[in-house]
Amino acid sequence: MAQSASTLAAGEPLAVARFFWPDLLVREGWVFLADGFSDDALAVWKDSDFFKKAGMRGVSAAMNHRHVADLLPSASKLGDESFDHLGYVIGSCWEMRIRRAFPERQFQFEFGEEIWFWEGPPD
Repeated sequence: MAQSASTLAAGEPLAVARFFWPDLLVREGWVFLADGFSDDALAVWKDSDFFKKAGMRGVSAAMNHRHVADLLPSASKLGDESFDHLGYVIGSCWEMRIRRAFPERQFQFEFGEEIWFWEGPPD
């Protein structure tokens, strides 16, 4: 019997859940997406000219920045409007995850074809 598109194979539900409800970690007091984070990358960013201009707020925004096309390469056939919609859905889930994990902190979010978040009050 063929598997329907709405049926997930064993192990896939957890992958889907982690995609929409990502693991987070705190380094040097800042919140980061765990997937793709490395202490070495953080050290490189902190040693950059960008850090001198943008500080940790800018570095955390850059390190937490994701392109929907990179997250879902198979969606490339769908077109830009679909990337915007997917970015909104993914970004909204991430926003809820982050706000629930850190209710005492302020975060800002932007999403569309790219998903951004950073800690701090609105500009």
